[in-house]
Amino acid sequence: MNNNFKVIVFPLLIVLIFVSCRPKFETVPGPETKGIAKDLHGTLLFDKPVGGLVSISLPSKKERYIRKPCETACDESLGRVHSVSGPDIYGRIAIIENHMVKKRHLLKIYEMNNDTVSTIFDRTGDVLWGDEAGDFLALSPANGYVALVTNASSVQLRNPDALLKYGTLEIWDIKTKTKLPVEYKALNDRLSWFPDGKHLAFVDLLNQDAANKLYLTKDIPNKKYGKSDLQWQRVPIVSILNIETGDVKNLFIGRRPIVSEEGDVIMMGDYDNNWIIFYLNEEIIKPVYPPGIIWPGALHLTRSTVFYWGLPTKGTKLKATKMHSPLVWPKSMYTLKVAEIETGKFETVIPYIDYRRKISYGK
Repeated sequence: MNNNFKVIVFPLLIVLIFVSCRPKFETVPGPETKGIAKDLHGTLLFDKPVGGLVSISLPSKKERYIRKPCETACDESLGRVHSVSGPDIYGRIAIIENHMVKKRHLLKIYEMNNDTVSTIFDRTGDVLWGDEAGDFLALSPANGYVALVTNASSVQLRNPDALLKYGTLEIWDIKTKTKLPVEYKALNDRLSWFPDGKHLAFVDLLNQDAANKLYLTKDIPNKKYGKSDLQWQRVPIVSILNIETGDVKNLFIGRRPIVSEEGDVIMMGDYDNNWIIFYLNEEIIKPVYPPGIIWPGALHLTRSTVFYWGLPTKGTKLKATKMHSPLVWPKSMYTLKVAEIETGKFETVIPYIDYRRKISYGK
């Protein structure tokens, strides 16, 4: 290889690598409507590496540590926050704490009002690579129940990019530290409690024929909704479990369910990022279009507003994620937004959120 060739080609390769590694910034058109976020009165929780957990009170945005992160040489006894849920009305928070080296994980309850911690279970297994506990945790608003999916394994539904994790739904009583005698198969997907703490929305799989029949029972204004999902051999479906009777009702095709604060509405999405709202009393479906919504979807829902993961707004300063392994390039930082369901007016609540953060919201 002659020197002239090196002088020309090597700089070009460096430029190409740099350009290919830059994050692709997608945005949502503005303008934003100021003042919508002032009605969010609750607590946002997110993990902070390594092992930390931060709470943000809304709308004031006051921050405090629930667990202080390890910033230098990390003690394995601290563990990592694998998933988080809450707070409930008593200020309790649930987390799955993972110890990768020791290959064990714990379900813990933190009481923010008196800074006490209790352990519900301590199990063997690394949840990061072993899937002994899923990515989603749900603490009921008042009754002290925690739901999670355990021992998930991969299921191939159709395409290589449609590989999902399917495991066992478990529910624990944090007062007695006992597991309820109800177990169902469930996807490693969002779990959402109803306000009564007796009903839980989760995601199951239904065979293709049964899913198509269920789809035809409802009028879907957005004809694109669920079309990709219905091509799969087994179709993700939002179901509702009554923990007192053990009865399960298959509601509709969808994933990432979020039950409204009032308990009469469920929002869910399909594989192609289409979203609907299911009105339980009337059993009707309406499409919903929160501006710039992305997976994992909504954090909180009321009859009139949705609080959700969203793209940055066009014209705002864009940032990329930091701290990656050598095999992962920086990605765009996302936002948390709130939008009015009927008008589509929206406002950014938190402008820069790493897509890898474990996040929960409660009142």
